[in-house]
Parts: sequence; C-alpha cells; structure tokens
Amino acid sequence: MNCREVREKFELVEMGGAGHGEAEEVRRHLASCRECSAYVEDVKRTGELLRQFVSEEVEKVPENAVLSRVEASIREEREKKIFPRFLTRLAPVIVGLLALAAVMFYSSIEEKPSRVASFDVTVESVEAVNATVVLVNKGEDSPKVIWIIEREET
Repeated sequence: MNCREVREKFELVEMGGAGHGEAEEVRRHLASCRECSAYVEDVKRTGELLRQFVSEEVEKVPENAVLSRVEASIREEREKKIFPRFLTRLAPVIVGLLALAAVMFYSSIEEKPSRVASFDVTVESVEAVNATVVLVNKGEDSPKVIWIIEREET
C-alpha cells in the first residue's frame, strides 16, 4: 500500500469501517513510514482541536436559542417554497382563463357584416389613360372605399 492510499483510508480504519486485512496494512505502513504517521498525527490533532472548539462554542449558546433559530429557519424555508410552488401550478390556469376571456370578449363585440340592398357608386376618372378610380359611398355610417382599376392598353 502506498502513501496516497494510506492517507485516503486511515480515517476509515480509525472509525472501524475497513476490513481486518486492510486495517492491518494501513497500520503496518504507518509504523514504517514517518511521513504518513506524521500526517495522521497532524490530522488527529486538528480533529481534536476542532472538537474542543465546537464543544466550547456549543456550550456558549443556550439550547432554546438554537432550537428557536432552527425552527424559524424551517418556517422561512416552508414559506418560501409554498408561494412559488403555488404560483407555478396556478400560472398556466390563469393564462388559459385570460386567453378564454379575451376570445369570448372579442367574439361578442364583433359586428356581423350588414347587408346593404343598394348603395351609391361614384365613378371618377383620373387624367391617366390606364386607370379608373371608383369611390363607393354606402352612407354616413359606412366607410368610403376607393378602388383603383387599371386597364391594360391594347
């Protein structure tokens, strides 16, 4: 077993998660390699210092304060998640209803074409030889239409 493998597996050995043969290989390597044994000792000291620091910090904070902060953060997360989830499910329904309302509104105000029995046609000719202008006047309530009819010269 080389140094890299030992450094990767020694924590597993320390916690009892490695097999008996693998643990024995790691221990033999640590006994014979000064660099790896120094590395393991540094990691163990660092872990012990961290455990002491964390235990001191935990003792400083009252238990109720920690619980109330945890509960408050859980409530905030739930509130954040409920609103967007509600909107994402409701948004397509709202868009569909708005589209349906718009279609129904515009179809109800659409006027049907009126049947005009007769209308006045005024034909005015322009000075051009190849076109005729036709002005259609159906009355005051109807729009005026201008047609320009081009004639081909023969």
